[in-house]
Amino acid sequence: MHSVAHLQLTPNLIFQIVAQFPGVPIFFATSGFLVLDSFIRRPEIGSFCKARALRIYPALVVNILILEMVFAWAGGYDPMKLGLVSDATFGIVFLTTASQYIASLVAGGYPYSDFGFFKTYPSGVLWTLTVELSFYVSIPIFGQIAHRKGLATVAYAILAMLSIGLLISIRGLVSTPVNVTLLTFLPYFWMFAAGMIFRLWVLDIPPPARNLVIVVAGLALAVLTIVYDASWLDWKFEPEANDIIRTALVCILTVFVGASPLLRSALLVKYDVSYGVYLWHMLAVSTFVGLGWTGTYLMFPLVVLLAIVAGLASWIWIEQPAMRLKNSRTGGAAIAEFPSSGNLTE
Repeated sequence: MHSVAHLQLTPNLIFQIVAQFPGVPIFFATSGFLVLDSFIRRPEIGSFCKARALRIYPALVVNILILEMVFAWAGGYDPMKLGLVSDATFGIVFLTTASQYIASLVAGGYPYSDFGFFKTYPSGVLWTLTVELSFYVSIPIFGQIAHRKGLATVAYAILAMLSIGLLISIRGLVSTPVNVTLLTFLPYFWMFAAGMIFRLWVLDIPPPARNLVIVVAGLALAVLTIVYDASWLDWKFEPEANDIIRTALVCILTVFVGASPLLRSALLVKYDVSYGVYLWHMLAVSTFVGLGWTGTYLMFPLVVLLAIVAGLASWIWIEQPAMRLKNSRTGGAAIAEFPSSGNLTE
């Protein structure tokens, strides 16, 4: 959706429909399911952390290093601005947290002078990985009660309500200097919780009941979308009650549809390009914006194609080899109900 805005495309009917399914809540809800599943199968903290680090960091480090080199080549990097020590500190913290803002707080500033060829930094999505990493840190705590499904469900639901309250209480602060709280899982836990609770009960919910939930949640989302005139679904900046409800329905649909046979594809499991697409698509968008290739929908399929190619390259040459480093003897098999859980949680 943000690609449409960056490429200065006129929103059409398809965009309005897709806008009701924002990627970040879908990402967080899916992560709630998959990461809790990973911990349930690997309750040893060391094994869990190793699995998470090998899944996230190799592709992330390559992505950030290439982005920084491209950004420097395009005239956006000033090696003299911070000094060698602060510059190195910024890089280390950025690679560790995926957050330029946190890195700037530690290093005392940004090592960038100008955007140069690019109008913005060629990746505006890494903040969600910062949130994701903070969620990983919390899972060993939340996972301790996962075997007591009733207690865990109540606990996760209560924390989800508190999370919504926190998000509402700090709404609007993103327009001021970045609130560090917004770079943690705390204001978004309610999205993760949808997947976590579904993971607790996935084997106990019969397929007919799952299908019923999909139909009811889908109809409810459609009705609310019509009532609010297909308005932008604001789940982050200044969310109203209808935004929260619609986003919650999106998260519910995500985990239930994700467990349906419709998405169970051997090809998707064998070639899981999702993480690579996430990391690389904005570089393509930013390049087109820098070249002035905007204002036409002809650019959109090209962005999609380039992102898929980059995602495939990331999967084959970076992610898969890194995942082979994991000890295959640790942890059980991933829940078969989620089509790509084997790739994302092994």
